[in-house]
Amino acid sequence: MSELNVDGVTLSYREAGQGPAVVLLHGFTGNSRNWALQIRPLVEGGFRTVSPDLRGHGLSGRPEDPGAYAITRLAADIVALADHLGLDRFFLAGHSMGGMVAQEVALVAADRVRGLVLVDTSHGPFDLADRARREELVRIAREQGMEAVFEYQFNHSPLASVYQQMPEENVRVWRQEFVMTAPAAYVGGQAAMTGRRDTLPRLATLAIPALVVVGSGDTPFVEPSQRMAAALPQGELRIIEGAGHSPMFEAPGEFTALLLEFLRRAAGA
Repeated sequence: MSELNVDGVTLSYREAGQGPAVVLLHGFTGNSRNWALQIRPLVEGGFRTVSPDLRGHGLSGRPEDPGAYAITRLAADIVALADHLGLDRFFLAGHSMGGMVAQEVALVAADRVRGLVLVDTSHGPFDLADRARREELVRIAREQGMEAVFEYQFNHSPLASVYQQMPEENVRVWRQEFVMTAPAAYVGGQAAMTGRRDTLPRLATLAIPALVVVGSGDTPFVEPSQRMAAALPQGELRIIEGAGHSPMFEAPGEFTALLLEFLRRAAGA
């Protein structure tokens, strides 16, 4: 992986391919590997991919101040990365929290974003859990670390029965990525997502091609996805039947085909 220093924080990123640039932003407690199944098809399709680890995630720097993980701060990191790589114009795709970051980047650098892909994300504040459970998870992160947070979520989440039916290899990879997240990023990310400003009115100003994708089973994000697709002047909605929160690896064939078709069409335009 390559590295860039942004205001004293190391930002790690992966880069592959040549052609129109596509910046891929992972979600909360993930990292750049979340896009692993899309990189080769995108490169073979004639695109240059850039997939960073957001600060506090993966191999990137880990500020200890939870306030360093505001959505606007994460967006500023991505603009700095685009500057560093000489990306005057680029496509932008973001999953979950990464989709929130992608919205901010598009709003502050609208003249540079050629097209926007929002995957299982929301335009407004979003709680990952009810307040009491969220406060308990934050306490565990601060006092016991991310391994303990993973165990608590895996065994006590409302989705615990679903998690425990996942293939063992999927759980192993998920755990690896999850525990690479800094506790401060976990605490700060929770606060950032629940306290962010609603972007829906501003999305209506983005006159760029936009694809909104959501898994049919990702109930909390279906209606926000519908609203975003309707608000974006060139927005289109695609619902992937049977997929949950992460269609990139739950339904990689269908998702990647949708992504490539959109990018080719937008690049041609």
